[in-house]
Amino acid sequence: MKTITIETGQNIIDIAEQEYGTLEAVYHVCNDNNLPYDALLYAGQKLVIREFGVDDILFINVAVLNEFKRKEKDGLPFLVNSRTPMAELPPAETVDLPSFYGAGAVGLNAEGILGLTQIFRQSQAADDLPFVADMERLFYATPSVFGHVAHAYQLGGYDARTSFDELMMNLIINGEVQPYYVLRLKHDTYLTEADNFKITFR
Repeated sequence: MKTITIETGQNIIDIAEQEYGTLEAVYHVCNDNNLPYDALLYAGQKLVIREFGVDDILFINVAVLNEFKRKEKDGLPFLVNSRTPMAELPPAETVDLPSFYGAGAVGLNAEGILGLTQIFRQSQAADDLPFVADMERLFYATPSVFGHVAHAYQLGGYDARTSFDELMMNLIINGEVQPYYVLRLKHDTYLTEADNFKITFR
């Protein structure tokens, strides 16, 4: 999978055409990003896209993608843009979205993330969140408006950020699609108190 950034005016159909060359690929865009088919996108929103030759793709038109490749200028990708009205993402300082943490299977999906323990970070609080878990694969999910997680400090001060993969996942919060960064511990392990982390954001 690769990650793309939505430009102002783009919609789900634009992304299906741009990245897969066919409208039918709306199926991939929506299912891989936990989006309803009629979702409005945010300018700057991150979406995950399947990579040709790497991931399984049911719907793709290589001829159209090759034509888009021919239209690239100065190494910049060709963008499909219908100039659609966008959903407005509230500024980070006004957002009080929940973060999620806990343990689960390696393939934990959006519904599973929503079932983890919630914690809120008030906008006036410091840019850190304490998390505690005592099971196998550890997950942290934080709203993308907080920024990427820069550090994951264990007790004692060791930064274990490189022990986590980072995924992009869209969650439905209060009926609205919200992009989240999901940290997933790379290896199954039995976590003890020494494996609790305190995360900070960029």
